[in-house]
Amino acid sequence: LAWLVPLAMVVALVVIFLGLVLGPFKALDIDVRRWAVATNSSWRGPLLVPDTIGRRFLTAPLLVAFAAILAWRARRWRPLLLAGSSILALNVFVGLIKIAVGRGSSILENPNLFVGGMMWPSGHASNISMTLAVALYLLRTYERWDPSPRVMAFFLAAPSLTMCTASILLGFHWLIGLVAGLIAGLLVAWGVIYGVDGRHL
Repeated sequence: LAWLVPLAMVVALVVIFLGLVLGPFKALDIDVRRWAVATNSSWRGPLLVPDTIGRRFLTAPLLVAFAAILAWRARRWRPLLLAGSSILALNVFVGLIKIAVGRGSSILENPNLFVGGMMWPSGHASNISMTLAVALYLLRTYERWDPSPRVMAFFLAAPSLTMCTASILLGFHWLIGLVAGLIAGLLVAWGVIYGVDGRHL
């Protein structure tokens, strides 16, 4: 039954993409942007802080450093292999989709597809969901941490939703792009963990 996990995520990405092509999700993105973006709000400055946690220049070094600590403690290279493979796979997978879909920028208020943009799926969202999923797996595997499903859900959801909310309010990303990014990041994490370690989340 392990294959049901990635299959469900792939189906979700396809459904979201079709919703953009056919229009309803594009209309939803436009409505959310008009309602949510805080153009002149005094909160724009503070909102840059949670938005930054999804940037690759932060997530990638943190994941590698975390994996290096666990590798040293376990006297094994596998945590670093998992972290490096995840970062590489994410860049390739999400990057290729971004180029193929070519969605326009939320900042420029261009929701159209195939216009040469790079806004679907969100790189910020995929970075943070992949990083958290791999970090959680490393903790469970190499530190023998066994949290409850509720704690695991909070571990994954709280930082991701905080970052996505900030990005929407700042107008940096479309809502649907963020949702797709979260799914894409989890899909990459699952694939690398299952492929490299022979196990799944």
